[in-house]
Amino acid sequence: MEQELSEELKRFYFLIETFEETIEEIEKGLKDSTEWFVFCSKIGKKFLLHLKSFIFNVNQDLLNLQIDGINISNELDISILYTNLRLQMDTYSTFHHLFIHKGDWEEKIIRFRLWEMDALISRQNFSKDRIIDNSSQLESEKKQLIEIYQEIKRLDFFKDLNQKEKSKLIKISDGKFLYANWKFDKNLLSQNNYKYTWTELALNTGLKPEIYSDMHNFTSMHVHSSYISILQNEQITNYDKHEIRMVNLRVSCYLTCLYLDDLCARFKLAKNVAKKLNKNEFGIIETFIKHGRLNEQIKYFA
Repeated sequence: MEQELSEELKRFYFLIETFEETIEEIEKGLKDSTEWFVFCSKIGKKFLLHLKSFIFNVNQDLLNLQIDGINISNELDISILYTNLRLQMDTYSTFHHLFIHKGDWEEKIIRFRLWEMDALISRQNFSKDRIIDNSSQLESEKKQLIEIYQEIKRLDFFKDLNQKEKSKLIKISDGKFLYANWKFDKNLLSQNNYKYTWTELALNTGLKPEIYSDMHNFTSMHVHSSYISILQNEQITNYDKHEIRMVNLRVSCYLTCLYLDDLCARFKLAKNVAKKLNKNEFGIIETFIKHGRLNEQIKYFA
């Protein structure tokens, strides 16, 4: 078991290093840009942070860490492992929908701007007594919401929508923004269900449905503290720990490689990093993608 885990960790560490170098190159290339797509590297850095946390999560009970006399690493918290994996999936799905999913550039810009608005609207609805010295920030963000909305209204894609379709993207009442729907594409706007679910966003990435289904079921059990998750934490054996580590590592590798495939499809800077990989390194990524992604959605590592 130790040898198997060691080999899997080596591949995982290699993928983290490659992903980090790729994001750093994209960030350097875009450092002077004020365009919306600079957020590509910012979302990538969030994904990278989850990968690095995952290293500790996977190795937690193999370390001997104490803080103030409390041993914080004598057990494997499998629920944290699954929760981290869920964070990776949602972060990658967000990136994919904003930057890769079908649609022309104006449609992608609108998705991004609605993504901004969605977060700002949520913060406007926070309980005011829970945010210290918030009045100036909230007022500034109200103005920001108006500015973003005006920018969206100037785009031909938005102008060409009928009023019903526009109301599926943004709802305003008495001058207050009620919601902003960034989980759309043009085809959805003519349907009753005009907003992708998180499951649909994940499957739109091309991740094989059987991989997603297993991952989603297990992560949901642990994120929501189901009966099964309590039993698993209580009754876990060393063999169970090994299997859980291996499965989680494998799915994380799939997600990282799909993310790299998308980055190479979108950015020449990412391709430059991939071109420096030797045959074995390129093959590791290629193998994970072929096993993890639907063939028709494989892009660079084909």
